[in-house]
Amino acid sequence: MRTLIHAGFYAFGGAAWTFLALHIREHFFWPENLTPHQQRRLDSAKWWITLMGAIAGLLVSAYSN
Repeated sequence: MRTLIHAGFYAFGGAAWTFLALHIREHFFWPENLTPHQQRRLDSAKWWITLMGAIAGLLVSAYSN
């Protein structure tokens, strides 16, 4: 049970840090005049990349024990 909780923390941490990094990058480095299509693609990409961050957190958890 402890391993499952640690894996959850790693997955949440990976997702949270990834989402925060993407949000900062979007706010400071991407242009503000995106077309609606570009904005939809950006929003979709943020969630997929955040999912990859969660998976990376799980992999780190699996190999750190």
